[in-house]
Amino acid sequence: MDYILRRIENNLSLSDPGSYDYITYLRTRIEYSLFLCLGFLWKNFDQLAPEKQQSIVSNLNNLSIGSAITAIRDLDAEKKEIIGKKAAKILDSYPAIRNSKIGHGYDIAASVASALTPLYNDMVARIPLLQEECDFVVIQQYVTNTNSFTGIRFPSDQNGQGIRWSCPKELILSEEIEFPRTYICYKGKYYKVSPFVFLDPVSHTPLVFSSLVEKLTGKVRLCSIFPTLSGNCNQDIHFSELIYLSTSEGSRQISQTNGTIMNSFDPNYSQYIDVGFQNLVEDFLNKNRAYVTATIWGHGGVGKTACIQKICYDFFNKSERQFSYIIFVTAKDRVYNPITGTIDSNVGKGNIRLYSEVIALISAILFDNVDANISYEKLTEYEQRISSFEEHILIVIDDYETFEDSEKEKTSNFLSTLDARYHKAIITTRNKRFVIGQPISCSELDCSSTKHFIETIVEKQYTPHLNDMNRILKDDNLLACIHAATSGRPIFIYQFIYLFIQRGYQSDLITGIRTSPNAQEFLYGRVYQYLSQNAQYIFATISTLTDDDLRFNLNILEHILSKAIPEKDQFEAGLEELVNQKIIEVINDRYGRVYSSELRQIMFNQYQTYPQEFQSTVKNFLDSVGGKNIRGSIFEAMLEQADRSRAFGNEKETTEKYRRILNDSKSPSDIQKVALKHLVDYLSNSRLNTPIAIKVVDEYLNLFADDTDIYMLYIYLLWSQGTEEKERAVNTIQKFFAMDNHQKTDKRYLSFFALGTGYCIDFDIRYRKYPKEALRKKQYAKVFNEYGRILFNHVKCKYIKGKASLFHNIRVALIQTTKLCVAMGQDGKEPDKVLYGLDICKWMRESEVKEPFLNQIIKLQNSLQNISLKAPRDNTETFAPEPQIVIEQEQEDDSSAQDNIWSSGKQYGNGDIVDVIITNIKPYGVFAAIDSTTTGLIHISEIADRYIADIESEFVIGGSYKAQIVNIDSATRRISLSTVQFHD
Repeated sequence: MDYILRRIENNLSLSDPGSYDYITYLRTRIEYSLFLCLGFLWKNFDQLAPEKQQSIVSNLNNLSIGSAITAIRDLDAEKKEIIGKKAAKILDSYPAIRNSKIGHGYDIAASVASALTPLYNDMVARIPLLQEECDFVVIQQYVTNTNSFTGIRFPSDQNGQGIRWSCPKELILSEEIEFPRTYICYKGKYYKVSPFVFLDPVSHTPLVFSSLVEKLTGKVRLCSIFPTLSGNCNQDIHFSELIYLSTSEGSRQISQTNGTIMNSFDPNYSQYIDVGFQNLVEDFLNKNRAYVTATIWGHGGVGKTACIQKICYDFFNKSERQFSYIIFVTAKDRVYNPITGTIDSNVGKGNIRLYSEVIALISAILFDNVDANISYEKLTEYEQRISSFEEHILIVIDDYETFEDSEKEKTSNFLSTLDARYHKAIITTRNKRFVIGQPISCSELDCSSTKHFIETIVEKQYTPHLNDMNRILKDDNLLACIHAATSGRPIFIYQFIYLFIQRGYQSDLITGIRTSPNAQEFLYGRVYQYLSQNAQYIFATISTLTDDDLRFNLNILEHILSKAIPEKDQFEAGLEELVNQKIIEVINDRYGRVYSSELRQIMFNQYQTYPQEFQSTVKNFLDSVGGKNIRGSIFEAMLEQADRSRAFGNEKETTEKYRRILNDSKSPSDIQKVALKHLVDYLSNSRLNTPIAIKVVDEYLNLFADDTDIYMLYIYLLWSQGTEEKERAVNTIQKFFAMDNHQKTDKRYLSFFALGTGYCIDFDIRYRKYPKEALRKKQYAKVFNEYGRILFNHVKCKYIKGKASLFHNIRVALIQTTKLCVAMGQDGKEPDKVLYGLDICKWMRESEVKEPFLNQIIKLQNSLQNISLKAPRDNTETFAPEPQIVIEQEQEDDSSAQDNIWSSGKQYGNGDIVDVIITNIKPYGVFAAIDSTTTGLIHISEIADRYIADIESEFVIGGSYKAQIVNIDSATRRISLSTVQFHD
């Protein structure tokens, strides 16, 4: 008898027979004895057959009394050390008595006592271990210099009073390396009984086995024999003796819990803590029937490998078998050591590098007969055998990104042949681009999770430092610093803990954890080679756009890479890769940011390896927008640079800058329009090369199919050239309005139609050659009906609103139409055209047309009346008066030009010839200073006796010219000038 049984007997004697405590101690006495026997016999476990071992271990998750008795019988079956046949029968009877007599309420105490007391007495009589006086020993340490163990001995006769104890190593049968461990001294020999009976070395509380909580770590839940005497009824303690209960066969290990076969590999963690995605992986393996494969993807150091290894061991040690085979394949060739802060590159020796090696390893575990170097024929054979293997298999391929692309492609193709009814595969990788099947993302821990992770690790592994650590973690500022230093990655959090337990909290020490050269190499040293080609271009080129704040303009980045990455979706996909890898972050639609200056240096180093041709292209594109620090959009910056180049660049360079805007399909149409207008102005005015300007408009006219501004610009250019180009202008006008969607009198096209009417009529009258008179008459009639008549019939009865240029074009077009009526009526055969022309003159005069149009209308009206007076009559009464048209002209800001439009000093008269200085140029004319206080207007129609394509090409501001005063309007205090007789 030991002191624990003596104490139980003492408690029984102090309890009232039939009371709750009395029944409890009767039961405790028997069950404690059973656990003592189980602990004593556990030394025989390795000698049992695998199926017996599997049966016993599978019950440890929740050990029942019946399972404990079965284990005692199995463990003592060969040597019969403590129980014989009669003792075995006594033990077998206890579960039935316990369940039937005790139940949950202890209602029939007398019956329980009458059953349990003789049963226990029979156990003592039949089991020698319960008869002997046995001491307990708690071994606490091994002393190397004396080659002995030391601890506390609890003699059987001293009621739990401990005394110091030491013993030579040779007397302890077990190879003990972990402490404390509990032994019983039986017949002069020491036998380990923990974890089934365990004495707490501090409180000396006796505990017995309750359940194996975690088979992976050997965590055991113990419960107190005397719960009313203990402050803590349950304790969880780790016993490595119960970890990975398995047998090995070469490269395979067989679970003694459920018979699962798994290849041998070492877990890369000592204490596993779930960081948030383990349940996602388990759900996939347990519930998902749609996919064979899932991919755990995330950044380095966040626990991908640890998670899937933990899951493999969980399945390996479960009570019930879920996978018949588990194969863990790793391509990892280096690890980051958080203790030293260095990279260990030796771990990869012997690891998988080729697809054929993946198949060889899987086949070795499944079929146990495959050499690593298999031939092509054998490879095909084993691929087929694995794909058709109708047992449940879990295949894990770790660090998948380290495979060469060709090997990844083979592996992906093979996984696609597996059968979802039997097979599951898990891939781990840093790069989302390599995801196969269902993606499972994992990321860094936030501040709160980082705090929990640290607390858990320190509590379990470094308990003496827990209070100090808790004080640090309670300070939100310090916690934020820790989170920033580790970026929430478990591997760096471990490194922080190792530094803390050695040197305490030192802010300057921890700030270098994530940014040290080794850490940066571990995180990003190979990130470039795992990126797609487009992502590689982006990665390297970002370094040309960043300053110390690590920000860069996304629009500029896309622009300078537009040759290397022409499609927007390709650029965005490459950018997303870098975001997923935590290389950059996107701040908003315009800016991104590199995560660290160390990364920026890696980017720059990589950029330096690119060919000079690529770097020159990037530089040229960057120069085209004025550098990396621009305001506005990328195309606004390009336009600004092109405009600047007009003054400082050569013609080729300037033209190319404008063309980049025009050729870029992503360029907004309004920017393209301004670019084309500015380029044409540059070529025609600054470079005096109108033919080239015309060719440029020809090239890009298709971009502005409905834009009358561009078409009018084109017409002006053509009209400024010879007869052949004027004919092109007319043909262009006719082609434009031949399109169904270009209605001539639509308000969007009315100004251009009026302009075109004037040009078409003028060309037919002055420039078109007619071999026959009949052709001339036919052409006059055509242009009259298709242009002049349509325009006048529209404007004379419509309320028209628009800019001054619109009304100018209408008036010029109507004057040209009136000239056509004069030409058509001169032979006396088309009097209706004469009357139509007079109608136009009457309408324009009633519209209160001002100079210089009024003078022309009067002249034309006189000509038409002279033609009509061959048969004298009052023409003005021939036509019914048309309703007067109200033309609402939008005001233009001419204040700067008209401040001194009238002088009350020096007097002038109509017909006076004066010297003027040009002060302002407008689309409808120029303002000219007659003297220091008097300004007049030279209307576009009074510049020369020809059509003016571009007023700016006729005058220079500040230039001196002769002009004639043609009208002085005292009511409006305005002076009209003309340079027709002087201007060539």
